[in-house]
Amino acid sequence: MPDEQVHVDVSSNGDADEAAPAPVDSPSRFVPTDDVPAARPVSVQYASVSPREMPLVGPREAIAGVLSTALIGATTLIGLSILFFGALRLIANTPLDLSYVPEPIFWIVFKWTAAAMTLGGLLMLARWQALPLRTYGIRGDGLHWQVLLSVPALLGTYAAMFCIAIFILMATIGGTGAEQDIQHRIDYLSQLPQFTVLQTLLMMSAVALHEELLFRGMLIPYLRGLGIGRWGAVAVSSMIFGILHFEQGWTGIVQISCIGAVLGSVFVLTRSLLTVVLAHFLFDFFQVLLIQSLPLDQLIQDLEAMSETAALFAG
Repeated sequence: MPDEQVHVDVSSNGDADEAAPAPVDSPSRFVPTDDVPAARPVSVQYASVSPREMPLVGPREAIAGVLSTALIGATTLIGLSILFFGALRLIANTPLDLSYVPEPIFWIVFKWTAAAMTLGGLLMLARWQALPLRTYGIRGDGLHWQVLLSVPALLGTYAAMFCIAIFILMATIGGTGAEQDIQHRIDYLSQLPQFTVLQTLLMMSAVALHEELLFRGMLIPYLRGLGIGRWGAVAVSSMIFGILHFEQGWTGIVQISCIGAVLGSVFVLTRSLLTVVLAHFLFDFFQVLLIQSLPLDQLIQDLEAMSETAALFAG
């Protein structure tokens, strides 16, 4: 009789697990003991992150990532330059004649080597830290949108360049001495080797890939992992990006920093490395073609005349 009463209570409650404990050997009630070790839980740090989101890295990964990014940058920007051009100097002292190889070819090989080394460093870092590639903005979804968004990104870079150019022009007319820095930059640009359209395409695609991998794809996510907000990370990476172009003078640093800020903003908004690589490539490609078509000597003469006119009005 007591057994029947228990049976009636269980069925009326509808929850047999709570009313009557399951037997010890029930699979649903298995509890690991000291004799049977429990399985180690699998890390699910990024399991809940949507493929379209850019997961944040932890502080430890961020510190290691910033240091690794600096090491990769120093290796590809400084160390590789010393090794590459040092090797060319050694070859020049040998009977091997390389005079038939156009100078742009050396630059193209150098830049693609730097881009390949940076990409390899990113992949090794991602594997070492067990980070998904979308942490660096490398995504496989919505490729057509990533490509199309490079057009407004390109327009944004030209808008930034135009605004800075107006500011520099006003500073020059105002007699601030900016014309000397502008002349230095024009001299720098005039010394660049002459590229054909195909050589420009190969060269600028390598430059865009290398710099976007380094300054946007790697640096911004790791700066955010240090607790810096996304716009703060954009500002820091853009300033570093501009300062490393110091050979173009202060006007070049300011202009390139602003362009880097636009590309960094596009990167954090679209979470796409492909978008900023394409925008950067198109910007540099058209810039080189434009510079090579301009009479730089005439620009220097016009700049000197503008400076003298400004000095007369100032006097």
